[in-house]
Amino acid sequence: MKNKEKKSNADKRATIIERAGQLFLKLGFENTSMSQIALHAGVAKQTLYSHFGSKEALFTAAIEEACQRHELTENLFDTNKSFEEVLLAVGNRIAELVLSDESLQLNKICISGSDQYPTVSKLFWEAGPQWLTEQLSSYFEVKALAGEISIAASDTKAAAKHFLSLVRGQELQRRLLGLPYCTDDDIDQHIQRCVTFFMKAVAA
Repeated sequence: MKNKEKKSNADKRATIIERAGQLFLKLGFENTSMSQIALHAGVAKQTLYSHFGSKEALFTAAIEEACQRHELTENLFDTNKSFEEVLLAVGNRIAELVLSDESLQLNKICISGSDQYPTVSKLFWEAGPQWLTEQLSSYFEVKALAGEISIAASDTKAAAKHFLSLVRGQELQRRLLGLPYCTDDDIDQHIQRCVTFFMKAVAA
């Protein structure tokens, strides 16, 4: 019985996050109310607050869910796999996410509301780019301690930022501006070049 209740709660939580994400993308953070989310998710408003506590927490959960959907999770940073394999996987997942319609809309929402609603941009940054930087930095630290790469412990975060900047390149900016951007084949080649370049830079 308890297992059924847990599954029911987990399913309900997932539905809420999914429906909230849809409204955030469509209406923006400031124009989306908890009442609208409750109606769209088919739950009571009280249920929203019991699961998330605030609209900000729900927005963060929606960002985290988007990362999970694109397989940007802790499992990606497997220290048992080769350094190149992990970097390629990270690079491809990032490219897939940042060039998606969903990510494009989220970026636009954060940029357009950054002056009036800076908290939204902060939440987006902490749940997405900042989390990813910290995960990659921790992974680099493990590999550096093992002697597999040459990065000082104090530089792992900077190295993570550099790699992520390499991967994003100009394509995200072109996407935001509505300009033509990489095809899938071009993206694969771009990620491979980024990984090769970075591996040479940190070779032990």
